[in-house]
Amino acid sequence: MLTRDLRKGLAHAMWGALNCLTGHEGAEPIWPVISTIGSVFNILALFYAGVLLFGNPIIGLLSALLLVFIYYDGLAGLKLTFTPYGFPFGIIFLLLFLAFLIIFLRQGRWCHLALASLASFAATGTHIGHFILAIFLVVVLSIGEWIEQDRSGKRILVKKLFPVLLGSVVLVNLPYVLMRYINDYAPNNIIHTHMQGMLMFTDQIRVMN
Repeated sequence: MLTRDLRKGLAHAMWGALNCLTGHEGAEPIWPVISTIGSVFNILALFYAGVLLFGNPIIGLLSALLLVFIYYDGLAGLKLTFTPYGFPFGIIFLLLFLAFLIIFLRQGRWCHLALASLASFAATGTHIGHFILAIFLVVVLSIGEWIEQDRSGKRILVKKLFPVLLGSVVLVNLPYVLMRYINDYAPNNIIHTHMQGMLMFTDQIRVMN
């Protein structure tokens, strides 16, 4: 049992380990350190993924600048200070997964697929939601490659590589996902068990958080 809450991942176990190693009982003393380290790697991962996806370092640089100065109100929104939370911290590994996946599709080296698979496991470990996002990225990139290869009359990716790509994400994460689902499905965290807000479209159609 980790937290008895499926949405809380190994990032919280990391916090517990850091507290034990540093002798602190709370997160406040080490939060700025993890926030700084996480923010740096988040920016670097986004830059790297942007360069690989668009083949232009300027696009990667612009992506990093948008993250720092525009995304969620930029520096004024203090978005980067929240990096140590599970989901934002997992984005670092999700971006690395995207980067390694692109390299594999372009170069065909299996070591890159292995690194992508490990990155997806790290992302899923920090927050279970990244498991779905990793599968989504595989599907979207595969569709893009399918359309591109159709122009040349070849659809090798869809016929041969798509099951491999999907399996590299699902199989490596399935034991962890099943373990968390069986042991920690109940949302006992009080933050997630009461209504925090409601968006009403009509009297009958509502979105509840």
